[in-house]
Amino acid sequence: MKGIAKKAVTRLGSTLAAAAVATTALVAVSSSPAMAAPDGYLYAWEQDNRGGQVCMWQGNDGDWATCGVHGATTGRNMRNKASSIHNNGYSHAVRLFYTTTSTSAYACLHVGTAWFEMARGGENGPRFNLGGTNGRGALVNNNVARHSWHQTCS
Repeated sequence: MKGIAKKAVTRLGSTLAAAAVATTALVAVSSSPAMAAPDGYLYAWEQDNRGGQVCMWQGNDGDWATCGVHGATTGRNMRNKASSIHNNGYSHAVRLFYTTTSTSAYACLHVGTAWFEMARGGENGPRFNLGGTNGRGALVNNNVARHSWHQTCS
C-alpha cells in the first residue's frame, strides 16, 4: 500500500474507533432516567423509577394525604406512599418530613436532585437524618407525610 493510501486507511480506522467509543458512551448515558429541565415542581411517584400515580407541588404542603397534578386536586393520597421523589425546582431545597408536623425528623432533597429508586435501595436508601427525633433514622421510602421549600436544609 502506498504511503498516502496507508495514512488515509489509518486515519479512517482511528475515526471509526473514536466514533464507536462515543456511541457506546451515548448509549450508557441514555439508559438512565432523563432529568427534565427545571419547572419549579416537587414530584412524588408511588413506585421506583417514576412509576404509578404521581403528585406534584409548587408550594409547601402540610399533609400529603391529598395532592394534585398541575395545580388541580386529584384526590390522590401520597402520604407514606412515595418511592420516587424529584426536586425539579428552580433554586430551593425541599425538606421532606416524617410526620405532618414540622418538628419531626426530615430529609433534605436539594434542588435538581432525585431519588428514583428508594424501594430498590432497601436499607441503604435515604433516611430522615435532620430535625426532630420523631422518625429520626427512618427510611424516606414510603414515609413522607409533608414537605416545605427552603433556601437551605440546615
